[in-house]
Amino acid sequence: MVFVERSTLVRPASTVLNGFGFGNNTKTLLCIFSHMYQEFPYRNRLLFFRPPSQPFSKIITHMKQSLAAALSEFYPVAGRISVRKDMRMQLECNNHGVMFSEASCDRPLPEGDKFDLDPEFLLELSQAPGHEKDLKWPWPEDAPLLFIQVTEFSCGGVCVAMKYSHELMDGTSFWHFIQSWAEISCGKPISQPPYVVLFPIGIPPSDAPPPPVPSGGMLTLLDRNAPDPGLFGYKSFPRTRRFRFGKLKIQALNQRNPEYSTFQLLSSHIWWKVCLARGLGDKDTTKLFFAVNCRGRFPHLPKEYLGTPAAWAMASAKCGEMESLGMISSLIKKTIREFSEESWGVSAGFLEHYAGGESSDKAVLDMRPDRDLYIGSSFYFPVFHEFSWGTPCEMAMAQAPANGRMYYFPGKEKGSVDLYITLQHQAMDKLENDASFCDMQAS
Repeated sequence: MVFVERSTLVRPASTVLNGFGFGNNTKTLLCIFSHMYQEFPYRNRLLFFRPPSQPFSKIITHMKQSLAAALSEFYPVAGRISVRKDMRMQLECNNHGVMFSEASCDRPLPEGDKFDLDPEFLLELSQAPGHEKDLKWPWPEDAPLLFIQVTEFSCGGVCVAMKYSHELMDGTSFWHFIQSWAEISCGKPISQPPYVVLFPIGIPPSDAPPPPVPSGGMLTLLDRNAPDPGLFGYKSFPRTRRFRFGKLKIQALNQRNPEYSTFQLLSSHIWWKVCLARGLGDKDTTKLFFAVNCRGRFPHLPKEYLGTPAAWAMASAKCGEMESLGMISSLIKKTIREFSEESWGVSAGFLEHYAGGESSDKAVLDMRPDRDLYIGSSFYFPVFHEFSWGTPCEMAMAQAPANGRMYYFPGKEKGSVDLYITLQHQAMDKLENDASFCDMQAS
């Protein structure tokens, strides 16, 4: 069992940045990117460390101090999000801090193949004290935007679990924050200070006329009070499994198909195999949704931008047309190549109009969890950064399962990839018994 022994709020070490105070309760409307993810649950990411040489109490003290210093740069993370009467979200940079918990566990840190921890235990390692039951839409205005739990195992190993608001940060911003925290922990300056913009990007007047549903089949309208089928659309409880794709297997895949990226090839391979595992017919249409980092793609969004500038892209095909890995990869490559600020603008305008509560409808991804896949996260994220007292030996995610969701992370061996995917039991069983799919896994 995991026992949370104490919890405290860690605030920024400094309340002044570049001569401007930010503890003045200033409220700003969150941008349209954040409103795209307004019902997405908090993300849970966990880093595991072998027993360090320093005492646990010393590690805790150092982590709090370095965290406070990191929050001075990433000060919106120490704020709070509230939902207005019109259902639009606003951020208050009020310096209230992030929740930091110290915990102990009566079992040792698992070794090797035994490291696939069960979801319930992972959730014990990433708790949200005071908000275990209300951390959901509409977000409670007193909830921290980041919960950190540092747990010591019986063997002396350590887990640093982080539960963060996707409405405030996407994966790029989150790992940027963790990387910066690790750098401060090692006594280094932050290599890439965050770019903070405290004004909304693209929220239009509430009286704007309703735009038509964009063509292409990516977005649709849903009753505002109905659950999003892309998040909760399953008839029975699905199963989540981690697959590990080895470095040499990925290199061989790239060498056979040099015209495509690792993302395009690996995503095509998984998409194809999942369609087969689900038993879809040749005439069934399947969609692959994936997040696109707009930093650097849009002129006003530098790569250090702190926020959630991750838009959606979608590739679609009839199952009978998915004849080869090259064909599917070319489809994904074409989707990425054609994505631009101009092409995204139509969808953004549609999302902006339905971000508030003036309409009885809300805009959601037109995703059918029994046919489609959604890719989140990235195997390019800087996950395994050294803290002053140790370097992570493993990484895991704990997530409320949703059918058709998959997440990439870098594997512990450089060049390898970890995949978390959630499917209905029957489809997962078939995927696990697909010899050509399993052959891609690390040996």
